[in-house]
Amino acid sequence: MRPVFSVVMPTYGVEKYIEKAIRSVQAQTFENWELLVIDDCTCDQSAEIACEIAKTDSRIRIVHHEINQGLSAARNTGIQEAVGEYIWFMDPDDWVEPELMQAVAASLEKNRAEMVLFGLQEEYYAPDGHLQYSHPISPTEQYFTTQETLRKEFIRLEQQTLYGYAWNKFYNLDYLRSQNLWYTDVKLIEDIKGASCCIDIHSSNIFLQEVPQVRLNNDYDETLLHLSKYMNTDLVWIHPSQTVNEGSLAFTLNQMGIPTMVTESGAAFRIRYEYCRQIIDGIFSVMAELGIWKGKVQGKTKVPFIHEDQIFYLNCESSGLFVSYKRLKDPVKKGEIIGIVQNPLMGATEEEVVAPTDGILMTLREHPSVTEGSLVARVIGGNAL
Repeated sequence: MRPVFSVVMPTYGVEKYIEKAIRSVQAQTFENWELLVIDDCTCDQSAEIACEIAKTDSRIRIVHHEINQGLSAARNTGIQEAVGEYIWFMDPDDWVEPELMQAVAASLEKNRAEMVLFGLQEEYYAPDGHLQYSHPISPTEQYFTTQETLRKEFIRLEQQTLYGYAWNKFYNLDYLRSQNLWYTDVKLIEDIKGASCCIDIHSSNIFLQEVPQVRLNNDYDETLLHLSKYMNTDLVWIHPSQTVNEGSLAFTLNQMGIPTMVTESGAAFRIRYEYCRQIIDGIFSVMAELGIWKGKVQGKTKVPFIHEDQIFYLNCESSGLFVSYKRLKDPVKKGEIIGIVQNPLMGATEEEVVAPTDGILMTLREHPSVTEGSLVARVIGGNAL
């Protein structure tokens, strides 16, 4: 019998996560699926871990690449090998709730769509393993039958950081093949090889606003430590390397010996001219320091270096709407109320969010909707800013 779902899991360098990912697929209450683990010539034990699990479950197949070909090629191999009605490209460092496939199957019973998009919960952990913060992204159930209706909702979906990813969608496999849809192999990394320095520029997400900052791993290249002070940001945050997403551009480039720093500022889908100007001035200052730019530069070169033990995370303990009493960069005193979480139906205060120390707000909640565990603020202890 043809499986309803083919789960394609491209695999490279994820031995710490892959077992949990595979076990979460095995735990699905909907059982008519196949799992294709695409071993992209991984250099660690990821493939061996997957093979051991596959020995006990005939629904799991391991496909090996003889040479490393990259994520796009691994997903294309999955499209070629899959036999299910719908295909899902699951990342090997993710895990899913047991009811996911059951919910997708129920939705398809009502509407045989070419694509099903589902929500997610982002979780961020400290090096010692405790949860620092999390937030869910849950789209309301809708059915789009024309390009026009989808186009009207496109920006909203993208603002929820849902539309541009492969790993939170089920696609009709026959439709992909009939339209000759494949992943394109983009050689971005090849173009950056040999660079003296790479600056990976980000806004924050839609939930948080951040002061302009450079982020460096605590195993940083000495070149980056020197150049980061020219970036004209409000601070340089030196954080544990374990907290860096191993699938990120910065992680990959630094692993390849290309010194890469990350800047982060503002909030997603918000353009703040002063932050843009600040980062642009910083880029020209770095270029001048590297001898690339001979023109005038402006910006500060005395920037505080902040370490992880100087930063305090404020996570709410209840769900509701967060109402801030403060602004980004405001000073706070220990015990001072930064904001409250309100019950949106009753108007009652569910929780007062209190500063754990004297300091300055470097992060503040932008999106008011919160659930238990949501990060609402970060405070830098002391007067660093």
